[in-house]
Formats: sequence, C-alpha cells, structure tokens
Amino acid sequence: MTHFYDLYKRVPRARRKELAKFIHKLKCMCGRKYHVHVLEMLENCEEDYLSIDTTKLVGEVGNEFEKELLDLADEYAIPRKKIDYFSEPYYTNEEGYCIYLYTDF
Repeated sequence: MTHFYDLYKRVPRARRKELAKFIHKLKCMCGRKYHVHVLEMLENCEEDYLSIDTTKLVGEVGNEFEKELLDLADEYAIPRKKIDYFSEPYYTNEEGYCIYLYTDF
C-alpha cells in the first residue's frame, strides 16, 4: 500500500494524501475488476510514476478500462497529458499506461 509519506516531499501534504487515495482507488479498480497489476516506481523524486500492463485487456474491456482510468484521473486532477500510453509490439509485446503523479514537474 502506498502512503502519503512515500511520495515526493516537495509536494504539499494535502496533495500527497490525494495522490495516495488515487493510487489506492486505481489499484482496487485494476485488481478487482480487471485483474491487472499496477507497478509503482517511487524511486526518482521528480519522475515517480505508475505503470499498468493492459496487454490482456482487448476490445470492449480495454475501452471500458481506459474510460474508467481517465474518469478517475479527472476526479483527482491528474492531467491527461500525464497519462502516457505505451506499446512495445517488437520486444516484449506489452501495452499499457504510465501515469506520472506530479503535475508541477
């Protein structure tokens, strides 16, 4: 579980608490409903991000996941430009999303 004190200390405490709630809701949505894993990268202070491998979500389910992801990001004021879609068909055959947590950097 990600706590607010795990996040970058230069971000105000209230915003870190909101981001921790966002991460929790995102993990619940991904795990319970779609059975995909959220990988947290909280090592580099200015580029902390979440990675979601959505390779097995195709068609209608993939579209539903994307809509729900964007709605959740809007709810917690994470700009859509901070959500990157990635696709690597040649090397690992993975696709998914990277969500960069901090809007000020």
